[in-house]
Amino acid sequence: MLVVGDLMVDRYVVSQGRKLSREAPVPVAWVQDELRRKGVDLSGVVVNERPTSLKTRFILNHRQYLRIDKESRSDVDSHITKQFLSSLKHLVEGTDGIVFSDYDKGVITPELISNVVEDSRVQGTKVLAQPKVRHYLDYIGVSMVKSNVREGAIATGVSLVNDASLRNMGHNLMTRLECDSILLTRSEQGMILFEKKNITNFPAFKGPKPGFNAVGVRDCMTAVLACSMATGAPVREAVLLAGLAASQQADKIGTVVVDLNELRSQADTTVELAERIVQVPVH
Repeated sequence: MLVVGDLMVDRYVVSQGRKLSREAPVPVAWVQDELRRKGVDLSGVVVNERPTSLKTRFILNHRQYLRIDKESRSDVDSHITKQFLSSLKHLVEGTDGIVFSDYDKGVITPELISNVVEDSRVQGTKVLAQPKVRHYLDYIGVSMVKSNVREGAIATGVSLVNDASLRNMGHNLMTRLECDSILLTRSEQGMILFEKKNITNFPAFKGPKPGFNAVGVRDCMTAVLACSMATGAPVREAVLLAGLAASQQADKIGTVVVDLNELRSQADTTVELAERIVQVPVH
């Protein structure tokens, strides 16, 4: 899988009672070494004087109370985008799928998006986009867009007052982005999937335990969704599996990896949830 987007670092300040234990600053070289150790190919990563986004999370008695971000959110200089593009064709040719992980930190620009989408079209590679609002409508031609309802409403300017306005927003996005499908998460109301011929409503999966501040749930869901799509899974099954993975992640503190065995253990839950999925044709 080729991931296009913002590289960020999480740092934790952990406290038990009144005693604080603060981790030292994380050097970029150490981060790269850790990623390589986990089997991540960093051939497309650009390192320069621009600071890597750093999220410092303050944990007291196993609960997160505060997060402070240190970052630059302006678009990267054009020569940085050209560095990305110089290796793009080679990276796209060797991948089974592409994910845009857009957190609006400046790495993803309209020029980068259009080039990745065009190269993926030539190669016949599926592209999943997880956008923020600023570049939401620039993801024209991707295979699938995944975001929350609020981001979609802001991007389109549609006021969500009822189910009809939600459907209108979905059709609006499908038309403007020329994509195959759009998945919108709705928190405790579940998810809604728009396709050219169907609209599918998914029930809410279990949320985090009271007091937990899960980290990386959005990314966890996107990762499982992208991998499922790359293997040729039907979109509805891919969404269901991604939702289960996210619900597993939501029970944990910090950024952790959802184990495949954990997903397998949810087989009974999958059957139960599948029975509550409602699909209606688009007229």
